[in-house]
Amino acid sequence: MGIRLVIILILLVVVYYLGKRAYHLFVGLGQSTSKPTEIKAGVNLTQDPVCLTYVSTEEAISTHQDGKTHYFCSQSCADKFSNHQT
Repeated sequence: MGIRLVIILILLVVVYYLGKRAYHLFVGLGQSTSKPTEIKAGVNLTQDPVCLTYVSTEEAISTHQDGKTHYFCSQSCADKFSNHQT
């Protein structure tokens, strides 16, 4: 009886972590993964107005609205900003 309980608990833990991993994998499919991974010294940085991370102006996604340029770390942040402005 005791060994069965231990095996069942171990299986439940494994299933939990596999389910959690699968959930995060499927949820992440709709999000952009094109965020910059490394910023080098001497690079012009600007702050993403949506998620408030700093991004290189050379690698950022930029949009022009009302005569002003906005820089974003990903297309997802640019879309959120665009949807909020309209």
